[in-house]
Amino acid sequence: MLELTELLTALDGDPRLLLDLKGIHPLLAGRLAAALREALPNGTVTVCTQHWWMLEAFRELPQVRLVLSAGSRRGLHRLRRRLRTFPAYGACVHRRLLTPEIVTELRHGAEFVFTWPVDTEDALRHATHLAVDGVIGKNLPLLGTAD
Repeated sequence: MLELTELLTALDGDPRLLLDLKGIHPLLAGRLAAALREALPNGTVTVCTQHWWMLEAFRELPQVRLVLSAGSRRGLHRLRRRLRTFPAYGACVHRRLLTPEIVTELRHGAEFVFTWPVDTEDALRHATHLAVDGVIGKNLPLLGTAD
């Protein structure tokens, strides 16, 4: 298991890293923000979570792009409402909840729209049909074929 500093060093400035915060440990976001402040003063990284309050820990870090995530219908409803008032770098929504029209709507408040899970060719075709900006999955060979 790589430590965060080792991972950031290995990436050598590649800005494609997306750290998805899981769980709701009260110290997780603050500890990660402190580590990124120290280990990545000039690089760029994206932080995503369904627990949006955690993103406050990164607000003062210009190298961190913030992505609001939604994995349920209720979460998507909240996300759509929030993006109307508070734009974000990105929105990440479970693929089963998206339509091309919802993706277009999300883009009014988010610069980029991502979706998950994309682990099969059918899922990748569906994500392409949705016209999202990025896909998240575990099938690295498949993701390597995504445009």
